[in-house]
Amino acid sequence: MLKVKRSKTSKRRRYVRYTNLDRKSRASYVNLKFFSKVFLFAVLLAAVVFSYNFTVSYIYASNKFLIEDIDVKGCNNVTKTEIRELVPFKVGDNLFKVNLSKAEKEIQKCKPELKNISMSRNLLSKKIIISLKERTPEAFILRDNEITGLDFDNKPFALRGNMFDMKVPVLKYSTLQERTGLLSFIKVFKPYVKDLMPRISEVKYGEAEDIVLLLDNEILVFWGDPKEKDINEKVKKMKIVLEDSLKRYNAVDYIDLTLLDENKNKIIVKPAIQPV
Repeated sequence: MLKVKRSKTSKRRRYVRYTNLDRKSRASYVNLKFFSKVFLFAVLLAAVVFSYNFTVSYIYASNKFLIEDIDVKGCNNVTKTEIRELVPFKVGDNLFKVNLSKAEKEIQKCKPELKNISMSRNLLSKKIIISLKERTPEAFILRDNEITGLDFDNKPFALRGNMFDMKVPVLKYSTLQERTGLLSFIKVFKPYVKDLMPRISEVKYGEAEDIVLLLDNEILVFWGDPKEKDINEKVKKMKIVLEDSLKRYNAVDYIDLTLLDENKNKIIVKPAIQPV
């Protein structure tokens, strides 16, 4: 009896062949899906734009969003009335039509005595809130024969109200660079002489580009190097010598502290010559 050997079934993978028609159908489906997404996005975008324009038009035309009050805060020397007169809007204008950023910049130009100004809307009370921060003079300067204020931003501004009575020194300078240097010195110097600062009536540069102070009792103080590091120790010695010299003499011409810059523990005091 003959035995017939069965051949093993082939395990080769079957491959599906796509015709050109199948490829075109698939490409058409992909394109249709892409354009459907684009169309849907365009419809949604148009709906958003329409809704935005409709909402803006409604808010601008509605009487429900009118300004009922303009509240000005932070006034010290500047009055609320002059600020209200400067703003480019008024009570009765639309709360959302006003450009607050532009209004802030315009007032800042008109009022250099304002260090900062910010505006905001209060929807519940239907008012514009204007918050001010005025500049404080750290020194006086002479401009066009008028005393002008100067703060640590080195911004000159007209004096207002109680600024005229403030006890701050007058800066004597020839150039803008000298003014900047003197102002920088005062900024560093001030924290160490809080009790003495109101007595300093003038600050200037000497012949050797050192700092010279004039006190209210006409005493000159030759401070020395404006970049002195150990200001605290120098101030302590100056106060001791000033107090002692006023006890010893009826008047003093000057106190010279410049030798302390040369690591010499020596201070020169020149008494004023009394008339006979």
